[in-house]
This record gives sequence, structure tokens and C-alpha cells, in this order.
Amino acid sequence: MGNSNMIYKKTQRLARDSLRLIKTKLPHHLTIGRAITYLRRKSLVDDHLVYIYIVDEQDILLGVVRVRDLLLQNPQKPVHSIMQTNVISVHELDTLHEALCIMENRHLLAIPVVDNRNRLLGVIDIRDYFEEAIDVDSSKKRWQIFQTLGLMLHEEGLDRKIVWKVYKSRMPWIFCNMIGGFLCAFISNIYKDVLSNILVLAMFTPLVLALSEAISMQAMTQSIIDIGKKTENFAHFIKNLYHDARLFSLLAISSGVIVGSTSLLWKKGIGPAIIIASSIMISVTSTALLGVMIPVLIHKWRLDPKIASGPVVLMLADVFTISVYLSLGFYFLL
Repeated sequence: MGNSNMIYKKTQRLARDSLRLIKTKLPHHLTIGRAITYLRRKSLVDDHLVYIYIVDEQDILLGVVRVRDLLLQNPQKPVHSIMQTNVISVHELDTLHEALCIMENRHLLAIPVVDNRNRLLGVIDIRDYFEEAIDVDSSKKRWQIFQTLGLMLHEEGLDRKIVWKVYKSRMPWIFCNMIGGFLCAFISNIYKDVLSNILVLAMFTPLVLALSEAISMQAMTQSIIDIGKKTENFAHFIKNLYHDARLFSLLAISSGVIVGSTSLLWKKGIGPAIIIASSIMISVTSTALLGVMIPVLIHKWRLDPKIASGPVVLMLADVFTISVYLSLGFYFLL
């Protein structure tokens, strides 16, 4: 985690200490034709030219023009007539981290840095994003993955009290996995006749469980990322849930058809193949939706979804999947 702390401190630099000086700015009174000539004559084209910033005589930022728009418009037009005036910018006292977040959320390739008078000081561009943001994001995701799996990362100065505190906060959730395993064993015992008489179902049990676990964990991870963005509200959650349900249904149908069709190679009849395919379709769709909802519920209960969600989702996915799989096999094949 020492590297993570270093990266975090690096992104807490002020924007004015991280900006790149910009030469691609134009006086607002020029026509488009004169502006292009001005840029060529002065060799003011940067290596990573994306936006042209329009300023007045005091370098006050008035607007921004995309290079593409500048080249495609009538050369006789004044440059200020095609500029966008609602420029997204950051203040020089904002942090680099804040600037990178705005770039990511607004899908910008560069963002200008201004002072209290809105004077253009420079830009933070896509090069900074790739140099800094990816390191931060990778570090954060590594930490989230370890938390999700219930593992503990050692930090410098981690004493026994902290270890014991972390243990007490995480061990209860590990019990969820144990409980899930016990329940699956109990359910399997109830339907032991299915597993003993229809061997192809027993052979495909690990694959059916693995599909539900994998897709539910993918859904859970995306849900945790959305929670971290702090953009969720109920309407947004319902909208995402609707789109997620469509995606999960497609994944479930594709997986069910592929695995069910493959099971026919064992020449045990169409019945087991239908049960395998149907179980995958039902369980994958349902457990994926659980993967989306469980982190949200845990977050609402003021618990840490990164720690608690993984064990809970895996437990529910395993228990639900094995119940659907074996009960369908029992009622339709025995």
C-alpha cells in the first residue's frame, strides 16, 4: 500500500502545479481563416492538439473550439461565433485528482486551468490522465479486489490491535461462505437420488455453480463501482437495473444454450440437457440481479459493501443455484 499512498499524494497536487503551458489559444477577434493562418505562422500547434481556447487581451478564457470545427467552418466567420462558451474548467487551487475525475466523468481530452479572474493558465490533458489516473485506478481496484475476497493487505506499521480489529470486521462475513457451503451440502443430500440416478447432472454441477458465481460477482463489482461514484439515486438505480436485467438475460440464455447443447454429447437424452440449460438461464439471471442489489442494500445499512458483498453474494448464488438445479432435476426427471 506504500505505492498507493505515494500515488494518492501525487494526485493531491494543486492543478496549478500540474498544468501544461498551452500555446494553442486564439484572440477572440480573429476570423476562422486568419486564426488558421495565425496558428500556422506562429507554429502554435501542440503535439497533442485537441482544443483551441479563445481568450481576450487579458487572457480571460471566453470559450473553446474543437480543431475539427475550426477546419470545417467558413473561413470568413469570426472565431467567437463557433466557440462553446460553457467551458468546463478547474481552478488553479483544485487538485489534480479533482481535474482527472471531471475529465473522466465528462469524457474530456483536456481541461483548462484558470485563476480567480478566469485567466487561462494552462491545461491538464489526456497525457496526465494516462500517467496518473490509471495508476490510481489500478491501485484502488487491487485494494477493492483483496477486500472483496475477504483478504487483508499488510501496511507498514500494522500492529496486533489493527490485525485483530480487521479480523473481527471480516470474519463474520467469511462465515457466510461457510453457511453457504453447509446449506448446499444439505440441499444436495435432500436431492441425492437425483445426483446418483442422473449422473450427467452431477457432472455439470460445478459448471452450473461456476457460471452463476462468475456473473454474479461481475455484477457485484460493477455495482460497487457505481456506489463509489456516488451518482446513484433510486431512479438511476431502477434504470440501470432494467438495462442490467436485459444484459444478464442475454448472458444467461447464451450460457444455457451452449452448456445444455454440449451436455447432449454424453447421450443421456434431451431431458437432462433441458434441465441444465433451464437452470443456468434461471440462476444466472437471478443471481446476477442479486449481485447488483446486495451491495446497494449493504451500503444502505451503512456497512462496507467492498468487504461484505462478496461473501453474501457468493452464498446466495450457490444456495439459489443448487436449489433450482436439483429441484428441477427432481420434479422433471424423477
